Amino acid sequence: NYIFRKQIEEADFVVINRIDELPVEQVNELQSLIENEYPGRPVLRCSAKTGDGFDALTAMLEQRGQFGTRLMEVDYDIYAEGEAELGWLNSQVTVEADQEFALDELLTDLIGRLHGRLVATDAEAAHLKVIGLCDHSYAVANLVSNAVGPEMSLASSAVTRQANVVVNARVATDPAELESIVRTELAAACGAFGLEHKVVSLQSFRPGRPVPTHRIH
Repeated sequence: NYIFRKQIEEADFVVINRIDELPVEQVNELQSLIENEYPGRPVLRCSAKTGDGFDALTAMLEQRGQFGTRLMEVDYDIYAEGEAELGWLNSQVTVEADQEFALDELLTDLIGRLHGRLVATDAEAAHLKVIGLCDHSYAVANLVSNAVGPEMSLASSAVTRQANVVVNARVATDPAELESIVRTELAAACGAFGLEHKVVSLQSFRPGRPVPTHRIH
Protein backbone atom coordinates (compact mmCIF):
# COMPACT_ATOMS: atom_id res chain seq x y z
CA ASN A 1 0.00 0.00 0.00
CA TYR A 2 1.59 3.23 -1.20
CA ILE A 3 0.11 5.47 1.49
CA PHE A 4 1.08 3.11 4.31
CA ARG A 5 4.65 2.91 3.03
CA LYS A 6 4.90 6.68 2.79
CA GLN A 7 3.69 7.02 6.37
CA ILE A 8 6.49 4.74 7.58
CA GLU A 9 9.01 6.51 5.36
CA GLU A 10 8.14 9.82 7.03
CA ALA A 11 8.15 8.43 10.59
CA ASP A 12 10.81 9.20 13.20
CA PHE A 13 10.15 5.82 14.81
CA VAL A 14 7.85 2.86 14.23
CA VAL A 15 5.63 1.07 16.76
CA ILE A 16 4.53 -2.53 16.27
CA ASN A 17 1.26 -2.78 18.19
CA ARG A 18 -0.91 -5.81 19.10
CA ILE A 19 2.13 -7.95 19.86
CA ASP A 20 -0.07 -9.96 22.22
CA GLU A 21 -1.78 -11.43 19.15
CA LEU A 22 1.36 -12.73 17.41
CA PRO A 23 4.02 -15.32 18.24
CA VAL A 24 7.37 -13.82 19.17
CA GLU A 25 8.90 -15.28 16.01
CA GLN A 26 6.51 -13.33 13.80
CA VAL A 27 7.11 -10.11 15.72
CA ASN A 28 10.86 -10.62 15.30
CA GLU A 29 10.39 -11.18 11.57
CA LEU A 30 8.22 -8.09 11.22
CA GLN A 31 10.73 -5.93 13.07
CA SER A 32 13.55 -7.21 10.85
CA LEU A 33 11.56 -6.41 7.71
CA ILE A 34 10.88 -2.86 8.91
CA GLU A 35 14.50 -2.27 9.92
CA ASN A 36 15.76 -3.53 6.56
CA GLU A 37 13.23 -1.60 4.49
CA TYR A 38 13.36 1.62 6.54
CA PRO A 39 16.79 1.83 8.19
CA GLY A 40 17.62 4.45 10.80
CA ARG A 41 14.27 4.34 12.59
CA PRO A 42 13.90 2.85 16.06
CA VAL A 43 11.31 0.06 16.13
CA LEU A 44 9.32 -0.38 19.34
CA ARG A 45 6.98 -3.20 20.32
CA CYS A 46 3.88 -2.76 22.43
CA SER A 47 0.37 -3.96 23.16
CA ALA A 48 -2.31 -1.34 23.74
CA LYS A 49 -4.42 -4.08 25.30
CA THR A 50 -1.94 -5.40 27.88
CA GLY A 51 0.27 -2.32 28.31
CA ASP A 52 3.38 -4.31 27.44
CA GLY A 53 6.08 -2.03 26.01
CA PHE A 54 4.42 1.23 27.01
CA ASP A 55 7.31 2.35 29.22
CA ALA A 56 9.62 2.34 26.21
CA LEU A 57 7.01 4.13 24.10
CA THR A 58 6.50 6.82 26.75
CA ALA A 59 10.25 7.32 27.04
CA MET A 60 10.49 7.77 23.27
CA LEU A 61 7.66 10.31 23.21
CA GLU A 62 9.27 12.30 26.04
CA GLN A 63 12.53 12.76 24.13
CA ARG A 64 13.43 16.22 22.91
CA GLY A 65 15.24 16.98 19.69
CA GLN A 66 14.80 17.44 15.97
CA PHE A 67 11.80 15.36 15.01
CA GLY A 68 9.48 15.53 12.03
CA THR A 69 12.28 16.55 9.67
CA ARG A 70 12.18 13.62 7.24
CA LEU A 71 11.17 14.73 3.74
CA MET A 72 9.80 12.39 1.11
CA GLU A 73 8.78 12.44 -2.52
CA VAL A 74 5.07 11.83 -3.03
CA ASP A 75 3.37 10.87 -6.29
CA TYR A 76 0.00 12.51 -5.67
CA ASP A 77 -1.68 10.59 -8.49
CA ILE A 78 -0.83 7.27 -6.84
CA TYR A 79 -1.66 8.74 -3.43
CA ALA A 80 -5.10 9.83 -4.66
CA GLU A 81 -5.77 6.37 -6.10
CA GLY A 82 -5.00 4.84 -2.71
CA GLU A 83 -7.29 7.27 -0.89
CA ALA A 84 -10.09 6.62 -3.38
CA GLU A 85 -10.16 2.91 -2.52
CA LEU A 86 -11.90 3.67 0.76
CA GLY A 87 -15.31 5.04 1.57
CA TRP A 88 -15.20 7.18 4.73
CA LEU A 89 -18.12 7.60 7.11
CA ASN A 90 -18.53 9.62 10.29
CA SER A 91 -21.83 9.67 12.13
CA GLN A 92 -23.38 10.56 15.46
CA VAL A 93 -26.66 9.05 16.66
CA THR A 94 -28.78 9.43 19.79
CA VAL A 95 -30.59 6.37 21.15
CA GLU A 96 -33.13 6.15 23.96
CA ALA A 97 -35.65 3.75 25.46
CA ASP A 98 -38.29 3.57 28.17
CA GLN A 99 -36.42 0.68 29.79
CA GLU A 100 -32.74 0.54 30.66
CA PHE A 101 -30.43 -1.28 28.23
CA ALA A 102 -26.85 -2.52 28.43
CA LEU A 103 -24.61 -0.18 26.43
CA ASP A 104 -21.95 -2.83 25.79
CA GLU A 105 -24.52 -5.27 24.42
CA LEU A 106 -25.86 -2.66 22.01
CA LEU A 107 -22.39 -1.88 20.66
CA THR A 108 -21.51 -5.57 20.35
CA ASP A 109 -24.72 -6.24 18.46
CA LEU A 110 -24.30 -3.25 16.15
CA ILE A 111 -20.69 -3.89 15.21
CA GLY A 112 -21.49 -7.58 14.72
CA ARG A 113 -24.26 -6.67 12.27
CA LEU A 114 -21.98 -4.25 10.43
CA HIS A 115 -19.25 -6.88 10.22
CA GLY A 116 -21.70 -9.41 8.81
CA ARG A 117 -22.84 -7.02 6.09
CA LEU A 118 -19.29 -6.08 5.13
CA VAL A 119 -18.34 -9.74 4.79
CA ALA A 120 -21.49 -10.50 2.78
CA THR A 121 -20.80 -7.64 0.35
CA ASP A 122 -17.04 -8.32 0.16
CA ALA A 123 -16.28 -4.85 1.52
CA GLU A 124 -13.04 -4.99 3.50
CA ALA A 125 -12.89 -2.87 6.64
CA ALA A 126 -9.71 -0.86 7.09
CA HIS A 127 -11.09 0.73 10.24
CA LEU A 128 -14.46 0.55 11.98
CA LYS A 129 -15.10 1.95 15.43
CA VAL A 130 -18.37 2.21 17.34
CA ILE A 131 -18.37 4.36 20.49
CA GLY A 132 -21.20 4.54 22.99
CA LEU A 133 -21.41 7.37 25.53
CA CYS A 134 -23.84 7.85 28.39
CA ASP A 135 -23.87 10.16 31.42
CA HIS A 136 -21.59 8.05 33.57
CA SER A 137 -19.48 5.93 31.23
CA TYR A 138 -18.50 5.03 27.66
CA ALA A 139 -17.62 1.94 25.64
CA VAL A 140 -15.69 1.24 22.43
CA ALA A 141 -16.00 -1.62 19.93
CA ASN A 142 -13.55 -2.05 17.03
CA LEU A 143 -13.14 -3.89 13.77
CA VAL A 144 -9.74 -3.67 12.07
CA SER A 145 -10.16 -6.54 9.60
CA ASN A 146 -13.02 -8.64 8.27
CA ALA A 147 -10.93 -11.75 8.88
CA VAL A 148 -10.22 -10.98 12.55
CA GLY A 149 -13.74 -9.91 13.46
CA PRO A 150 -14.99 -7.28 15.93
CA GLU A 151 -14.02 -6.92 19.56
CA MET A 152 -15.07 -4.86 22.56
CA SER A 153 -11.86 -2.93 23.19
CA LEU A 154 -13.28 -0.96 26.12
CA ALA A 155 -16.25 -2.25 28.09
CA SER A 156 -18.34 0.06 30.25
CA SER A 157 -20.74 -2.30 32.07
CA ALA A 158 -23.12 0.67 31.84
CA VAL A 159 -26.89 0.35 31.97
CA THR A 160 -28.76 3.40 30.71
CA ARG A 161 -31.89 4.68 29.02
CA GLN A 162 -30.14 7.15 26.74
CA ALA A 163 -26.81 7.24 24.93
CA ASN A 164 -24.90 8.81 22.07
CA VAL A 165 -23.47 6.40 19.52
CA VAL A 166 -20.64 7.35 17.16
CA VAL A 167 -19.82 5.23 14.11
CA ASN A 168 -16.50 5.92 12.40
CA ALA A 169 -15.64 3.80 9.35
CA ARG A 170 -13.06 3.45 6.58
CA VAL A 171 -14.16 0.65 4.26
CA ALA A 172 -13.20 -0.46 0.74
CA THR A 173 -16.59 0.27 -0.80
CA ASP A 174 -18.61 3.07 -2.34
CA PRO A 175 -19.50 5.77 0.23
CA ALA A 176 -23.19 5.59 -0.66
CA GLU A 177 -23.18 1.82 -0.11
CA LEU A 178 -21.36 2.28 3.20
CA GLU A 179 -23.95 4.82 4.33
CA SER A 180 -26.78 2.46 3.38
CA ILE A 181 -25.19 -0.39 5.34
CA VAL A 182 -24.70 1.73 8.45
CA ARG A 183 -28.20 3.19 8.39
CA THR A 184 -29.80 -0.24 7.85
CA GLU A 185 -27.86 -2.08 10.53
CA LEU A 186 -28.17 0.78 13.00
CA ALA A 187 -31.95 0.65 12.63
CA ALA A 188 -31.90 -3.14 12.99
CA ALA A 189 -29.76 -3.08 16.14
CA CYS A 190 -31.88 -0.38 17.76
CA GLY A 191 -35.02 -2.28 16.83
CA ALA A 192 -33.68 -5.43 18.45
CA PHE A 193 -33.18 -3.53 21.72
CA GLY A 194 -36.44 -1.61 21.51
CA LEU A 195 -34.66 1.72 21.10
CA GLU A 196 -35.66 4.90 19.34
CA HIS A 197 -32.77 6.43 17.42
CA LYS A 198 -32.07 9.71 15.65
CA VAL A 199 -29.20 10.35 13.27
CA VAL A 200 -27.81 13.69 14.42
CA SER A 201 -25.09 13.90 11.77
CA LEU A 202 -23.71 11.64 9.06
CA GLN A 203 -21.11 12.23 6.37
CA SER A 204 -20.01 9.61 3.84
CA PHE A 205 -17.43 10.49 1.21
CA ARG A 206 -14.18 9.72 -0.57
CA PRO A 207 -11.27 12.05 0.15
CA GLY A 208 -10.39 14.38 -2.69
CA ARG A 209 -7.03 14.46 -4.40
CA PRO A 210 -4.39 16.17 -2.23
CA VAL A 211 -3.42 19.57 -3.64
CA PRO A 212 -0.24 20.73 -1.88
CA THR A 213 0.18 24.50 -1.73
CA HIS A 214 3.77 24.55 -0.47
CA ARG A 215 6.87 22.48 -1.02
CA ILE A 216 9.66 22.18 1.54
CA HIS A 217 13.20 22.07 0.18
